[in-house]
Amino acid sequence: MVRDFPESFQHGSGAAVELDRSRVLLVFSRPPARRSLEAALAERGLVVEAPDEGAPDVLGEVINHTETRYWARTAAGDPIEDEALDALEDALGQRLGFISPVYRAAEVPGRGGCFSPLANVVIIKPAGRAEGEPRRLAEVAERLGLREVAEKSRYLGGYRYFIAAEPRREHVFRVRERLLAELPGAEVQFETMPMVVPVTVIPNDPLFFRQWDMTRIDAPAGWDISTGMGTVVCVLDQGCDLGHPDLAFAGPGLNLGTMAPPGSPTGPHGTCCAGIAAAVFNDGIGVAGVAGSAKVLPVAFQNWTDVECAAGINWAAANGARVISMSFGVYAPGDGFGPTGWNFAIIDPAIANAVNVVGVVLCAATGNENTPTINRYPARNPLVIACGGSDQTDNRKRPASPDGECWGANYGPGTSVVAPAVLCTTTDIQGPGGYNASGGPISVPCVTYPVGGDAAGNYLYVFNGTSSATPHVAGLATLLAAQYPALTNQAIRAIIERTAAKVGSGPYADVPGFPNGTRTPELGYGRIDVWHSLDFADVMIRDWPGDDGAEPSAPPGGDYTDFSDLVVRPHDDNVFIPNVTALSSHLVDGRRNHIYVRAHNLGPHTARNAIVDVRLTRDPGSPFSYPTDWTAVDQTHLRPRPVSNIFPSIPAGGSVIARFTIEEHEIDTLQKWAAGGVRPCLLGVVTADNDYAFANAPNGPTQIVDRNNLAERALTIAPDREPEEREEREERREPAVELTLNIKVNGQDVRFDVRDRR
Repeated sequence: MVRDFPESFQHGSGAAVELDRSRVLLVFSRPPARRSLEAALAERGLVVEAPDEGAPDVLGEVINHTETRYWARTAAGDPIEDEALDALEDALGQRLGFISPVYRAAEVPGRGGCFSPLANVVIIKPAGRAEGEPRRLAEVAERLGLREVAEKSRYLGGYRYFIAAEPRREHVFRVRERLLAELPGAEVQFETMPMVVPVTVIPNDPLFFRQWDMTRIDAPAGWDISTGMGTVVCVLDQGCDLGHPDLAFAGPGLNLGTMAPPGSPTGPHGTCCAGIAAAVFNDGIGVAGVAGSAKVLPVAFQNWTDVECAAGINWAAANGARVISMSFGVYAPGDGFGPTGWNFAIIDPAIANAVNVVGVVLCAATGNENTPTINRYPARNPLVIACGGSDQTDNRKRPASPDGECWGANYGPGTSVVAPAVLCTTTDIQGPGGYNASGGPISVPCVTYPVGGDAAGNYLYVFNGTSSATPHVAGLATLLAAQYPALTNQAIRAIIERTAAKVGSGPYADVPGFPNGTRTPELGYGRIDVWHSLDFADVMIRDWPGDDGAEPSAPPGGDYTDFSDLVVRPHDDNVFIPNVTALSSHLVDGRRNHIYVRAHNLGPHTARNAIVDVRLTRDPGSPFSYPTDWTAVDQTHLRPRPVSNIFPSIPAGGSVIARFTIEEHEIDTLQKWAAGGVRPCLLGVVTADNDYAFANAPNGPTQIVDRNNLAERALTIAPDREPEEREEREERREPAVELTLNIKVNGQDVRFDVRDRR
């Protein structure tokens, strides 16, 4: 038996379910490093649950991993021993919140029948509404170490949601029996998490099973949100097969040699790029593009001149393109690589016009010369998203990659993100006119593939290079533009970069001049993640009133301690004026004080399970360090009591106010710090399940500058004058004259009670 979890129990539906002794769900308090987790599991004979690849009957089965929850199993499928889990807990330390069991519904085949009743949650519906029943439930829950999350209870239709304080010591399977015994007639259920994601669009395109690249970038999950409807992506390349049944066009396009329609093929490359970006989604034929409901605007080079390039960018920007995909690039004559010859000064103004004036997103290939020193142009232009290439192991495509193709993706300075760049299945010019003439062998550097595509010659199975990476990124930009039309092109780029998966051999680190998260030289911000980009919620606490979420934040004078959206009040009076220190930074001794924290969601999607937390700590005179100063509870880090700090959702563009209390004994501790010459500080942090940028943030002292999820406020402590004033009035037996003033400060109503002490 694993961890004395019950061998079976009756599910809330009435079905009996059995313990799957070969699997567990690992729940972390903060995101673990994937490679460290995999290494710790491997030492105990365990692996992270992963989807099988290559078989059509399992493609689209997405395992329900999250940033803080991972499904694991024994490599051999045998039962997990308690000793292995004990060793795993020791290895993972406090970052591991708890281990939850996995159960299986016998009548459901495969992993779709597996789920975990979370070992830290019970959901209780009292037997009735008799007088005293709510109090009785609260007393029993407190005695059993359960804390109610009121924000979740509110939306559960009579159920009340409780979490266990220490699930590693006392999981809720033990607690449930005691609850049933002490609360006769009550209904006690678990919160269950399925192993397989229940909502993922899988297209009926028959070649989708070959599109490992779409699964790798998590496009199927993203397609639940957007497939690009109503948006136009320009493929600036060798034109497209305008009669291809798996491509839909916004118009006939343009030939840059004649500057007249149509944008029909001058070579096969553009048709292949168009299929990755936007092959028609779910049409029962061929493949699915990243933005398969968008329309393609085909623009064909005739002579591949710099003038044609500038004209193509300007024409596409003027004719409805929201995104331009450019799977090409050249070098300057002095760079030491070819092809070369273009005058970049002719093209730069067209790029500036498209990006800065029209608001188009431009994506271009870094190149395939395996160099770290320089990218091809136009990818090297800072206004363009420079798209590098990744292999099937989520590392940079290099000559030693497992696919055997002996070329490498460039990773020069300024590389933005990477995307799959080998063995991509996509559209081809129909018949013998494309790369694949009849399904026969196709040779690429160092490899000859015996089957290059379908027998009809309409599809290519082995498209590669940063040419194939670029339309993946362009397709993602198209999805974001379609789903969130108000986003600027700069915001779309920032989201793509901030939500990129931190894959590969790393390490990732902050780099000056790159504000959208950590980077690694070979992969830029990482490999694109369609689901994370479309699902992104950017929760933050303002550092100062003018903070608009830009990173790094820039409060006047660099003052991060006096104007943030953290407010302390001696009364629970709802006064929230963070830029007036007298109304937001003064604690009063000898009484309970109150904390208000305002959190915003600047992301395009609703924030899920947003949690605000605070700490009272000593100002060290140097930058605070994340996560320690925001998560520790010890003699120098006090945790005020939360009153309302968990929010099931925050809408895009919305905000919430979290509330906490500071008790008198905590004020005494702060007084001792102040008496020792150390000023107390209040620290605040907000997280959300889908704030993927902050989940990827590194630890360290730079967080307060680089991540707007964190904030701080310097505090002062004032004596409580009210008791002695009341005593003095009683001795003199003189009534106090009270006057209420209502004024406006920064547009907010503020009420003051003024007492005449005559």
